[in-house]
Amino acid sequence: RAHQGLTPSRNTRLQKLKGAFRWAAERTDASWVLKVDDDCVVRVSKLEAQLRVGESGLDAQPIVVGLIARDFHVIRTGKWADHYPHDYYPPFPLGSAGFLVSRTIVNHVASLELPLYQGEDVSLGIWLDESLGKDNVIWISSDLFARHGNCWDESPCVIGHNFSLADMRLC
Repeated sequence: RAHQGLTPSRNTRLQKLKGAFRWAAERTDASWVLKVDDDCVVRVSKLEAQLRVGESGLDAQPIVVGLIARDFHVIRTGKWADHYPHDYYPPFPLGSAGFLVSRTIVNHVASLELPLYQGEDVSLGIWLDESLGKDNVIWISSDLFARHGNCWDESPCVIGHNFSLADMRLC
């Protein structure tokens, strides 16, 4: 939609994240949910193989896997200005590279009415910090996620961001 000039409002995107988690919690028995933007390339079989290697009940724990931002300063002015009352955000996944959440996270987020912050990725970090506590969430920063826009790099499972429309078609 963004490529067609139909950029959804920030509030709509945040509602979509919570709605997607609610949908997954109510209608699937998926152990993991992958969130990606429309400018991401996902190597599904590679990601699936990585999840199989790590299977051992991990989805029963509150886990977020992706490129994890830590000690990110809250922006107070401009397009991404936020009302979050602290100077730094709690850990959050960089959505431009996509991220993976365990079933526990999906169910938890789907069950709460949560305030909206400047972006869905930051909001997820705040929601988890305020409801579960940062010491109770396992944040895994993984090189299986990249945001360099080079789909010819075969090491990541998910590659996002900085793709031209022509490159997306080639990838």
